[in-house]
Amino acid sequence: MPREEVRTSFAFDGYGDVMKVELLALLHVLELAWNKDFRNVCCEVDNLEVEKIINSRECPQLHQHAGLSMQIFYLAYRSWSLSISHAYREANEVAHFLASVGVHQTQPFGIWDNPSLALETILLKDSLG
Repeated sequence: MPREEVRTSFAFDGYGDVMKVELLALLHVLELAWNKDFRNVCCEVDNLEVEKIINSRECPQLHQHAGLSMQIFYLAYRSWSLSISHAYREANEVAHFLASVGVHQTQPFGIWDNPSLALETILLKDSLG
């Protein structure tokens, strides 16, 4: 199956703690990927706790983010190839750039079909390692 690559990053303001933001971002990415008919998806998250919870498919019922985690589990069980892995923040300049842009957005959620020149440069650098 061909690999499609979509780079995303999110910056939510006023949505609570870091884990909640990461879970919301992952939920949005998975919904977006599914709705765009991507069926071979690899997501990188920079929150190790989120990666562990999602990959274990277990979240304590009393965990403050159990509801969000369950929504992600539901998406993960769909008929697609999905992997969630941890990426160190320091190694992902693209996510940092997109998060910086996202903080200044007036809309709560934005999608860019074509990267800016600044982002293209970072994407190239990131892809070369």
